[in-house]
Amino acid sequence: MVPSTWQTKSAATKVLEKLSGHLYTDDIYSPQGITLDKNGFVYVVSQNNNRVVVVSPDGKTCKTILSEADRIKSLYAIDIDRESGIMIVSSKISFDSDDSKSYQTAFVYKI
Repeated sequence: MVPSTWQTKSAATKVLEKLSGHLYTDDIYSPQGITLDKNGFVYVVSQNNNRVVVVSPDGKTCKTILSEADRIKSLYAIDIDRESGIMIVSSKISFDSDDSKSYQTAFVYKI
């Protein structure tokens, strides 16, 4: 049996493959983490522009739902509990400009 996380990644990747080049380059730059909600929407951690982007199930539209304006940065993973609608986004928090003093944390959101 294939683990459900593999099935999620496969389904999410198929939706992302439908995205046009315009959406992919403007909104999703260096995707790092990917997951699906219970309605088939794909949530992507866009690492190099510090965003969480949600993509419609048909892959035709996307929207940034979290960004640096929300005080998130250095994102690298995401997951959603489909039953509760709880989304966890992992991030690195830096205390200085050269990242020599930093720690890893996670943010929890209800979607």
